[in-house]
Amino acid sequence: MLNMKNIGQKICKFRKEKNMTQLELADRLNISFQAVSNWERGKSMPDISKLPELCEILDITIDELLGKNIKIIENITNENIDNYLEENEIDLDEFKEVAPILKPNQTKKIFEKGISKKIDFENKNTNISISEICSIAPFIDEDDLDNIVIKFYENNMIDNINDLITIVPFLSDDAISNIAYKVVYNGNLDDIEDLVWLAPFIDDETLDDIVLKIYENNGLDSIIEFAPFLSDDAISNIAYKVASSDDLDNIEDLVGLAPFIDDETLDDIVLKIYENNGLDSIIEFAPFLSKDTISNIVYKATSSDDLDDIEDLVGLAPFLSSDAISNIINTCISNGNMDLLSDFAPFIKKGKINNL
Repeated sequence: MLNMKNIGQKICKFRKEKNMTQLELADRLNISFQAVSNWERGKSMPDISKLPELCEILDITIDELLGKNIKIIENITNENIDNYLEENEIDLDEFKEVAPILKPNQTKKIFEKGISKKIDFENKNTNISISEICSIAPFIDEDDLDNIVIKFYENNMIDNINDLITIVPFLSDDAISNIAYKVVYNGNLDDIEDLVWLAPFIDDETLDDIVLKIYENNGLDSIIEFAPFLSDDAISNIAYKVASSDDLDNIEDLVGLAPFIDDETLDDIVLKIYENNGLDSIIEFAPFLSKDTISNIVYKATSSDDLDDIEDLVGLAPFLSSDAISNIINTCISNGNMDLLSDFAPFIKKGKINNL
């Protein structure tokens, strides 16, 4: 990679030797003096089209300025790039070195005629890895990058989906969605688990759709980590599907989604789970429920003849109001279930205990 700091110091040195101000040099090059300032501070590089003119003004060669002889730059500045690409192989390191100062149409031409030809997808033979493609991603045309990354995945030339993390910000939404759907339909559980790393970059509609498919194919446990990135509607949809099922393992796993389910939906599905599976199945949801819902559940439990439900209310005790505790105590006393009082004792107000 070209050293911007060293090049900037050289521009500053040779400018001063010419007794020129930054503004004078900028005027000669028909650019802003801020651009010259950025060059000299190593914040940016001169555009390759400016190099011949800049070096002529400073009375130096391009090789002197860059600190090395880079054939591709010489051929670009001489407008001989097409012939050069036909006659020479472009090394990836050489491309990375010059890419920051090339125009997009120049990098596109070099990538298409030079770099991409090193990859033989048909025979899965390449001298370039996906990690090396990641290193030049900021300089590659989006369509070219989309195409090559999808081919890498389709040809099983990517070891792990999270290898794409550094390249995803440079891909189009369509390409990211394409890869995400391929991961889901291929059904590789390791890839599906790693897909969560791409979740922040997948558009909402696509992510909701593929996570629903993952849930249907692999169960609730496989999609918990996607929850922070899902829409409220998608989470509610999945939550209702779980609550309506007879799969107690999925219902237990639903607690992992609870912090992301809107209050009204969560209250509703927990009541359904309670009605279908009993009080013991909803205890772990208690920290996320509204007071009204907890009170409703306590009322239903104390109104039933099921002693197991009343015993299970101990699990809800830390979340109950004093009125709800009193209601439970009165139910125990009226039913002669005095043994249960000891379980609720830590949650009974002192004055109430003295009145028992």
